[in-house]
Amino acid sequence: MEEWYIEPELSMLPSSEGKIELQTIFSKQEYRQSKKNNLKKCILITPGAFHNAELMKDLQYRIFQSFKKRFPNHQIIVHTFSQLGHGKSELKGCLHLKSFNTHVNVLEEIIQIVGNEIILIGHSLGGLVIEKYLEKNRALAVALLAPFNHSIHFKKDVIKHLLRHQKRTILYYIFTWSPKRSFTPTAFKKLFYSAECDSQEYNNRVEGIFEKISDESLRCFMGAFLTRLDYRKISRTPIIIIGGEKDVAVQRQGLELLGKKLSSNVHMIPNATHNTLINDKTLGIEPKQGHVREVAENIAKFVHEIENVKEI
Repeated sequence: MEEWYIEPELSMLPSSEGKIELQTIFSKQEYRQSKKNNLKKCILITPGAFHNAELMKDLQYRIFQSFKKRFPNHQIIVHTFSQLGHGKSELKGCLHLKSFNTHVNVLEEIIQIVGNEIILIGHSLGGLVIEKYLEKNRALAVALLAPFNHSIHFKKDVIKHLLRHQKRTILYYIFTWSPKRSFTPTAFKKLFYSAECDSQEYNNRVEGIFEKISDESLRCFMGAFLTRLDYRKISRTPIIIIGGEKDVAVQRQGLELLGKKLSSNVHMIPNATHNTLINDKTLGIEPKQGHVREVAENIAKFVHEIENVKEI
């Protein structure tokens, strides 16, 4: 296994929201020779709502390996940062952001620090954060892994799954945590299915619910449901969308609709679920066939093909 290195100087960064935990991996040998090498590939991984930098380490290392193979003459630097704080991600140094837009602003601050010439990878809600960033900015390339999206299929599927199979989840308790306890999962489903997601009626209803949510991170998560995107601006950046065939939250139909809006190819990985796209538990162990390796290979291949087209 090639030696990798976490840069201590970048472990904690200041931002408008406080300290940001930034985990950076690259070759120790190249770190010593970095002043001699002007060819670099800088990659930033943006976790979703329920993961942080620590839980993305498998993906981070696989990305490092795959890009090293495709770009042997480049110094490969892979950053991951912990951000939105709720659910499992509260376990290790994540931020509790005030709104979805704050989430996007923190991403902008990180990119200004690590460099604008960057390749972005976003998982789940992190994918939506990157899409919002791309309305006003560009990146060399973007990979969206099972991205939180605005298709009616995604919204119905994710709510149905969370309410049915994961009783102790954020969405299940959004309405039972409220002071008046006036909302239940049944009421939530009635709200969700009784209006078109893009209608003003739907938006007004959910806006009213915001006042009953005490935890700011829940506001951020629900705010993502209401976010509207300008897909024409986002599609200026080369984008690949990757999903899992067994992902019950972000399914093929929703990803294909998103792919059409962004003029992007959608690659579905057999047997992969929402979480196995980013975490195969093989870091530090003899490599085996895993979804994270396939995800990393697809992203590196995509970026390599883009660069070949530019050269032509």
